[in-house]
Order: sequence, then C-alpha cells, then structure tokens
Amino acid sequence: MKILLTGGRGKAGSAMLQAIVDREHKVSIADIKDCSARYDLTQYDKARTAVEGRDVVIHLAGIPHPSAKPFRNYFKTNVLLSHNILLASLEMGVKRVIYASSSASYGTDATFKPLYLPIDEEHPFSVDMGAEDEGAHWQYPCSKRIVDTMMLAYGKSTQLETVVLRMGPLHKTEDYFGRLYKEPWAERCLFGWSDPRDIPSAFIAAAEKPGLKCEVFNIMGTCFPEDFRPDDLDPLDWLRERCGKKGHSPTIPNLDWTAGTLPDGRHRSFYSSEKAKKVLGWEPNY
Repeated sequence: MKILLTGGRGKAGSAMLQAIVDREHKVSIADIKDCSARYDLTQYDKARTAVEGRDVVIHLAGIPHPSAKPFRNYFKTNVLLSHNILLASLEMGVKRVIYASSSASYGTDATFKPLYLPIDEEHPFSVDMGAEDEGAHWQYPCSKRIVDTMMLAYGKSTQLETVVLRMGPLHKTEDYFGRLYKEPWAERCLFGWSDPRDIPSAFIAAAEKPGLKCEVFNIMGTCFPEDFRPDDLDPLDWLRERCGKKGHSPTIPNLDWTAGTLPDGRHRSFYSSEKAKKVLGWEPNY
C-alpha cells in the first residue's frame, strides 16, 4: 500500500519509516524538518498535496510532549494540522488515518484519579486538569483529546477509517525503570510508558488490519518490573496514597484490582493494552 508518514523525522518516525520499508510498502514523508515551506501541514493546501494518492496516513506530526508553550502553539501544531490531515484525506480518497495519540488524553499529565483499573480505552477523560499540580501543563493533554474526538467524529460520520493509538512517554523500558520513573512527570503519567522499539509494529498492524472503521487502542508497556516499588510501596498502595495527597479520598471506586499481580511477581501496568493484543495481534517485546 501507499503510506504517508507525517513527522517521519522525529523520535518515533525514524523507526516507523524503517518498519514500513521492511514490510515493502511504498512510503513518503511529510516532515517540516525537510522543507518548511513544502511540508507545513498547518496549511490546508500543503496537507492536501501531501495525502494525494495515499492509501493510508500514519500521522505522527505535532508537538510531542507537555511544555509551557501557550495553547495557541498546541492548537496550530496539533489540532489544526490534524484537522487538515483528516479533511484532506477525506477529500482525496485516503482510506485510513492512524493517529499517534497519548495516554495524556485521559488527563494523566495533570491531576488525575482513575475511576477503575486498569485504565482502558473506555475510561472517561479527566476534567480536573492541573487544579492542584503546578508542574502539570494542561495544554498538551487538551490538544490530544481534541484530536482524539475529531478522529472519532470523522470515523463515525464519514467513509474515512480512523484509528487512534494512545501511547505513554516514549522511553526504553530499561531506561525508564532505571531512573526516569522517579521524575515528577512520570508520577503524573501514573508510570505509564511505551517502549519506542514496540511502537512501529503497532502502527503497521493498524495499517494492515482490515475492517477497522473507527477504533482506539492503548499501546503501552504492560508490566512493571518485579522489584518496582515507588516510594517503597506496592504500586496499588502508592496510587491510593497519591490520590489521598491530591485532596481526594484514598478510597477509589473499583480500585481493588485482584488481577494486578502476575504469577511471576510482576505487577500489571495501570493501563490495559489488551484490546490491541486481541484485535491487532500486537505484543510488546520490551
């Protein structure tokens, strides 16, 4: 098939490009790093030219993480650009758009209390964003959930097929649990992560799998290391304490997660990627 890869020069894009080539698909890249005038997809005519003749768009382009940038930057680079891709794809006869979303859509880059565990694709978005957490930047999760909703709208109301893949922060598992999980942003993400080595196979599966009309998948690391004890606590106890510190009741509905620990002693992630495993046949290797 003919694939357009937006943001193909970024952190995930380079590995994605090689995976697409390895599968013998034809690929073109639209990345502002190559030529700012030609690939400024915030301009609709440039987006229309980029998607022309493509069967699938793998859409990675955008501001990739939270920062103190004002929302107008996120709106232009994440929201407007993504809508241009969707509208242009619909008008130019593209079959499917696959979007690189984030676990931040749930609100986990801000003050967040899960309603149940594990957090699956049906979990509601948090509306209590950053009220008690000065280090959280709500602009990024807000922009991601807006695009998630646009993907749903196009997938439900037009012939365009849309697939949303929600990822955690992209870090190799050994690096993440070697040191990075101690960073404040990792706590706000509820220790959700995605190993970049596992990401290309998920997008390829989403491109090749027939019958995906309008779908959302978590693409996350699925197990903590056996010795993972944040603040010397069991992960569930850590979460109860964290929510109590944020001014919430330590008793969280549906938090008695009996399937939390595996036979080998490892603890399941707070996020579920079971849908991706069942539907896409995707399995994290790292």
